[in-house]
Amino acid sequence: MGRRAERKDNEFVEQCLMLANRWLAIGPETIGLSEADRQAFAGMAAEARSRAQHALAIRSASRSATISKNGSLRRLRTRFGSLTRRIEGFAMGSPNPAKIIADSSIGRPDTPSPLPAPDKPYPIDVRLLNEGSAMVTFAGRFEGAIMEVERAVNMPGQPYAPFEFLGNFKDGGFIDLYPPPGAASIWYRARIVRGSGKASEWCYPAMLTFGREKPAGGGELVRAA
Repeated sequence: MGRRAERKDNEFVEQCLMLANRWLAIGPETIGLSEADRQAFAGMAAEARSRAQHALAIRSASRSATISKNGSLRRLRTRFGSLTRRIEGFAMGSPNPAKIIADSSIGRPDTPSPLPAPDKPYPIDVRLLNEGSAMVTFAGRFEGAIMEVERAVNMPGQPYAPFEFLGNFKDGGFIDLYPPPGAASIWYRARIVRGSGKASEWCYPAMLTFGREKPAGGGELVRAA
């Protein structure tokens, strides 16, 4: 069992070294990273490989090398998770997320994710701030995922407007810095999207009203005057 775990660790280190070289070849900025990020990641992988080789050489004589190796691997795994989440977030905000994921070589298209689509979020607060921006809060499980938000701006006396993409956010709270002036109401809706591309259903909209505005089509709304 110990040798099997060691083999998996060695494979992980080699994968990280391969990724560092791959990101250098394509340019780390093309997948949302900096060269400093890539160099630090490559250094951690090289250190982990060195510690693993050292631990293997003196395993029978010393336990401290194994402890050092495990610490390096733990830091490398943490950094690996952090960078892959940043790449996935950068990809989801780009016009061609599949290309970003493919270029980064972090995707595993032949291995479907065991996780189902996330549950949809739900609105809990929307309010107009003093400087004219709007603060909107949704609740949901956002671990390892992003929140995609759309906005519909309804003008007085006009048909209800379609929803349009507003942005991707890392958690349930965000500020709409520039609500269009003169609107009768602004509707915000959100869904949760995993790095695998699996997405929840759109939630019921949160609505910011300016005067009297009656919602069409029913649904649960969070309102703010």
